[in-house]
Amino acid sequence: MALSDWIPIVATIKHALADPKGRNVADYTCTMDKTACGTEFEAVTIKKCQDNIKMQMLQYIADFCGGGIVDQYAGGVVSLTLAAIVGLILKKLIAKNAAQAAISTAGGVTIVLAVDGFADLAITIRKINQIKDAAEKAMQTCCSCPK
Repeated sequence: MALSDWIPIVATIKHALADPKGRNVADYTCTMDKTACGTEFEAVTIKKCQDNIKMQMLQYIADFCGGGIVDQYAGGVVSLTLAAIVGLILKKLIAKNAAQAAISTAGGVTIVLAVDGFADLAITIRKINQIKDAAEKAMQTCCSCPK
């Protein structure tokens, strides 16, 4: 993963602008051996073709996610934890009014990070679903025998 994948808001913008490979049927390489059509090997050949396209799909998803969806939200969890810790420390060390202001600021930052995290998750899931849909269409057009 790049450093930008760990920076809130920057990562969301990066994912929104990304055009990952695998969202188009043309991105998939067809390995179907059409000579097996009408033989006893037809079902095995179709299954092998489908498995190949699924592997291509998984590679496209891995390339897009860069190591996993969970990594993209680790920063949000860390921010939430740090905001709570900072709030507790400031409450003890600073006058009550200053601590309330610090807690409000930390809470505001946490809310922004949470909204950003949910937006990034929605964008990522939408693009992963587009990759899955394209793979399914590729299987339907590639991994079949003419009737």
